[in-house]
Amino acid sequence: MARLEDTLNKIYGLPQPGYTAETANEKAQYAARNRAAGQAGRMIFSNERMNQLADSGFNSTNMRDEFIENAPLLPDFARRMMQSSEYKLNDANKRNFMTAMLRKETGAVINDSEMEWMDQTYFPQFGDGPEVIEQKRQAREQAIQQMQQEVTPESAGYMKMGSAAGDAT
Repeated sequence: MARLEDTLNKIYGLPQPGYTAETANEKAQYAARNRAAGQAGRMIFSNERMNQLADSGFNSTNMRDEFIENAPLLPDFARRMMQSSEYKLNDANKRNFMTAMLRKETGAVINDSEMEWMDQTYFPQFGDGPEVIEQKRQAREQAIQQMQQEVTPESAGYMKMGSAAGDAT
């Protein structure tokens, strides 16, 4: 089975394994595009899994799992034992999506306030209505598209690999 990185390289027209960049600038561009492709792949994977859970009827803000998640004085191990498998899968995919996006944006250690902001911006919260949930789904799709644009040679002023310095794409 092909590695995810190789598949993404083919999809986005990135150099295939064995490619050797000739200049420091090409190496930096290749590395940045390759990182963005990896992050985009993680975001796509996680978003598809969350959409599959939602399409199967799972409500990520259901009263039971939300109560357990926010129950005061409940030890983490007990919380995890009581939550549904679907809630745990959704939570893992949310975190994967958020860390992929934040790692690309900041490149630094991700703090709790950034994760909380991402959670509120991109994922349904208890009490959100259908319109808000749909808007957040669309926001995730847009974030993925923006990450994918960073991968293409035409984006962000990248020049084509192997072209002379300064050539436009």
